[in-house]
Amino acid sequence: MKPLRQVECVELMVSANNFTTTYADALFAATPADMLVNGKKPAKQAGITPEQISRMEREMANVQGQYKLMEQTMGEEVLNLFLAQCYLKKLLKNKAVVRYIKQRQPDVLEQFETIVATDSLDQQPPAPGG
Repeated sequence: MKPLRQVECVELMVSANNFTTTYADALFAATPADMLVNGKKPAKQAGITPEQISRMEREMANVQGQYKLMEQTMGEEVLNLFLAQCYLKKLLKNKAVVRYIKQRQPDVLEQFETIVATDSLDQQPPAPGG
């Protein structure tokens, strides 16, 4: 593979947390010929038809595009979530506001408390009432 494609494959392997030879072989098989050093693929790849290779190339290009788009928008979304969480923390420190929301929208208050209690995007939300 050409250096640019090698970097792409490493990024995909890191993001998928998958460093197996099987995954590396699949990435190689899905690499377009113009991204290979000699410009052509080996004559025979075990158990893979040319149609399957072509489909994998298209699907891999689609996945890479979606990954890059998600990577670009994720930082902004995480910042927005952090700012919303900070705002809710400040809002819930006001006892009059909490009392008002509790009287009129107790389910919304429960959701706000869940958001405030969340420390990480990976964290499972606490059980209701707990």
